[in-house]
Formats: sequence, C-alpha cells, structure tokens
Amino acid sequence: MINVSELITDPDFAKKYQVKRKIGEWVSGRFKEVSNKTIDFIGVVQPASTDDLEEIPEADRVKSVTKFFCRPPKKLYMSEGVESDEISEPSESDRVIYDTIIYKGEEYKIIKVADWSDNGYIRAFAALLY
Repeated sequence: MINVSELITDPDFAKKYQVKRKIGEWVSGRFKEVSNKTIDFIGVVQPASTDDLEEIPEADRVKSVTKFFCRPPKKLYMSEGVESDEISEPSESDRVIYDTIIYKGEEYKIIKVADWSDNGYIRAFAALLY
C-alpha cells in the first residue's frame, strides 16, 4: 500500500482547520458534556464528489458536505466511545468523544469517518451546520 501521509500535511495541499472536541455521555437520549477543548489540525480539505455523496445518509446529502483529512496520530471522531488513554479524566464505558470542525468560520458536523491510517490518513465527511 502507498502511504500518502506526507501529502496530507504538504503546504501545497493542506489547509488549517480546528476541531472542537467534546467529551461526555448520553443521558436520557441527550449528550451531556463533561469537558471540551479546541485542537488545531492541518490537512487536505475538499468538497465531496458525487460518488462520495453516495456513502452519506440521504438526510445529510442536502447539506454542504466537505471531506476533511488528517494525519495520524491525530484522529477525528463521530460520537464514538473512548478508550481510557484518549481522555485525561477517568474513563467510563458510556463516555463518548464528539467532534465538530471549524473551517473558514463555519462549523461542520462529522457524519462519517474512515480510518485509513495504514495508508497514512483519516478521512471524515462533515456536513455544514446552518
């Protein structure tokens, strides 16, 4: 396999964006935030193609969808359970990480993440929040 990690952060292709990472838990069907932080990322940012949109749930296709890439060890999360080494406070089984992306002053909700770290990158599809 070809490792493309150098391209992900190459200044000719990469752009800066921020990730708002919230750590919390689901309580009665609602996300209850325990802690949050903002992390600076650099990676390729592209509009989603027609083929890409076929991977996205229909309800999110009507929104502006953008692809965000990052280079491991950084990760992007879509409301996923956390391991104890990923957060600073004690971990519980119901803790989750929830990321949103800030790019060019607009906020995006991550709707799909693909871990291609064997090839040197993580790809996330994110829909613009209005």
